[in-house]
Amino acid sequence: MGRSEDSKALMWRITEEIWNNGRLDLIDELIAEDLVDHVELAGLEGSGRARYRASIEMMRAAFPDYRNPLDFVIAEDAFAVSYGRSTGTHHGEFFGIPPVVDS
Repeated sequence: MGRSEDSKALMWRITEEIWNNGRLDLIDELIAEDLVDHVELAGLEGSGRARYRASIEMMRAAFPDYRNPLDFVIAEDAFAVSYGRSTGTHHGEFFGIPPVVDS
């Protein structure tokens, strides 16, 4: 497998196993410690893996059935980008917005 194919496979695995299945135990294996997250979200602090983990915990606390099935992944060398549509039922507070479903 070439480098681009490795990058695509990693993107699919991160999305499916960590985000969709809640396998936070894989973060240390699959996410670089020096990850730079450019997404600014209120209440999300820290950096690297800790910030990445916090973003997943925040999302899954509000949307316990969160899923992000990917439509496609494009990669070149070590860079990969994905496109998918996130779904989930709003059971917990999210950025100050109360849940729409009683837990």
